[in-house]
This record gives sequence, C-alpha cells and structure tokens, in this order.
Amino acid sequence: MSACPTWGSPGNAQHDFRTDSHTTPTMHMLDALLNATFDDDVFREDSSTVQLEAAVAKMAGCEDACFALTGTMANQIALRVLFEQPPYALLADKRAHILNYEAGGTAYLTGAMVQAVAPLNNLFLTLEDIKPRATITEDVQKAPTKVISLENTAHGAITPLAEMRRISAWARQHDIKLHLDGARLFQAVATGAGSVRDFCALFDTIHVDFSKNLGAPIGTMVLGSRDIIARARRVRKALGGGLRPTGLICVMMRAAVEENFGWEGRGELAHGMRRSHAMAKRLGTEWQQRGGHLIRPVETNIVWLDIRAAGYIAETFAAVGAKYGVKLDGGRLVVHYQMTEDSVQRMLQVFDECFAISKARL
Repeated sequence: MSACPTWGSPGNAQHDFRTDSHTTPTMHMLDALLNATFDDDVFREDSSTVQLEAAVAKMAGCEDACFALTGTMANQIALRVLFEQPPYALLADKRAHILNYEAGGTAYLTGAMVQAVAPLNNLFLTLEDIKPRATITEDVQKAPTKVISLENTAHGAITPLAEMRRISAWARQHDIKLHLDGARLFQAVATGAGSVRDFCALFDTIHVDFSKNLGAPIGTMVLGSRDIIARARRVRKALGGGLRPTGLICVMMRAAVEENFGWEGRGELAHGMRRSHAMAKRLGTEWQQRGGHLIRPVETNIVWLDIRAAGYIAETFAAVGAKYGVKLDGGRLVVHYQMTEDSVQRMLQVFDECFAISKARL
C-alpha cells in the first residue's frame, strides 16, 4: 500500500504531464481554509465568494464576475447568455476546447450552428481566417454569426493582443459578440504579452480558470457586464452550478492568485509560471536535439511533440513514460509550477528510450 502524499506537497502530481490542473494544494491554500466562510452563494451571502468575484472583476476591468465550478460550465454559461434569439452561429477555432472537449455542450445547450475554422498559421485565429468564414448576411437560408469564441492561450500558443484587437474591432462593426476562453490566460499574461485587463477589455464574456495556470484544486469564473453576469447566475443555477457554501473553494482560489500571480494583472509574481515556461522550452529543445520534431513552437507551458514521426502512438508513448513514473497523454506535455528538476530528468529518460528504440528499428 503506497503512502499518501503530504498535504501541501506536490505528491504524484509532480510527474504528471497530462494537464496543469493536476497540482496539489499548497500550504498557503490549505491555511486559507481556516478562514473560509460557509454562507449561501445562491443568495449572494458568502463574503469569501463575493470578495473574490469583486477582486477578479477589478483586475480584469469588468463590472462583475460569478464563480463557476469548471471551465466547461463557465464557457457554456457564457455562450448561453450571449445567444439571445435564434437563428445564430458560433465561430471558433476548429481545435477549440469549447467544440471538442465539452461533450457537445454548445449544440446541446444553445442549439447554435458551429462554424469551425482552421487557423492558417496552425497557431491561432487571425482576422484573415475569420472574415471569409463568418456569415454576415440577410439571406434567410443562412445562420448568421452571432458569437466568436477565441482561446488564449490556444493549445499553448499566445494569440497576440494586437491580433485580438483587430478581431474585436471588426466584430463590433458587425454586431458580433465575443467570448474569451481564458482557461490559460494567466499563462499568456505571465510572458508579458499584455495585462489581464488589456485582453478582457476586448470581450463581452471571459472565462478564467484557477486550477489550470494557478494550481487551485478547483474553480473558475465568468466575467462580464453586470447585466450579463446577472443572467449568467440564472443559467448557472439551471445547470446545477448554484452551490451553497462556495467560500470553501473561493478562499483557495484567492490564495492561488496571491501565491502564483498577484493582483496587479501583469503577472509580476508569476515566477512559478515563468519557470514552467523555461522548463517546457528546455524539454522541447531536448526532444529536437535527439532528432525529434515539434508540432508547433513552445511559447508557454505546453510542448507538442510529434511522437508519430518518432514511431509512437499515444498508448505506446504513455507506456514508456510509465516505466519512469511519468504520466503522459499523447505527445502533449503540460508543465506546471510544482514540477521539479526530477520531473525533467524522468522525461529526458523517456526521450532517450524512445529514440534508442527508434534508431534500433532502422
């Protein structure tokens, strides 16, 4: 029987490269529980939750915010609020989480037609990608584009602030609403790409995640105007997200911001994030030095290895990782702030074995 990890220590999450939400609560987060409130968030009575929502809204330059359990719930709440009267269509990156990893929630909950667009640069959507695919017409045979959803980061790639401004300005001209899936927005901000406020100013609704990026055990938030968030609370309740004692979660979310990002909105305290970015870039370089190829450049904390070119599929690559105590899910490596040099060395052992076997096959 294996020993349980100590509270506040990385434990087995240290070598888990599958996602950056596989972290363990730190002592700072656990200490925050001692001061948690246990009042009713449905009636807006929980002070821990209200204070966190106000603080995050202020950092983002938004009027209001509401807690949500998961990123999927936050995205779907936002879309349900933005779509007001059918017919309508949603335009998004064809690889977007909101289309591929939310159990068909967009179609199920909104009935929107999806306009999936492949970015020509293989990194992020540009205005040139969007214009020819958006439906702006009085033709009754068409479902008009009413919402554009963008991700930042998009699979680890940063969508530049300047490009998002171009898209936002064009969308406003055509009365198209904008949603930002900012599950990893803090990662983009930590690189100096812009402030939280800079990015959020361009969108009608924003989802930010506190487990990915920041290491909280759970929790996300929807941001927007007071009117939008008032409607979002009603949708959240209908989806079963109207929790009562949310303070227990929100105090750890607040501690995660304080510990790993700060409240100024530019990521001055995001040392752990920047260290994970450097670790990710190092892994990408090491893979290439052994003869491997990357699917796209490493910009933040995600490394995309071309494992097929090295002769592997997800299952066989994961099997090699398991030999060294490393958890893998295909060729996507996600580095988080609790990983150490030991994590890197284990991954390098995986690389060495993969390429040793590949060479032996030749």
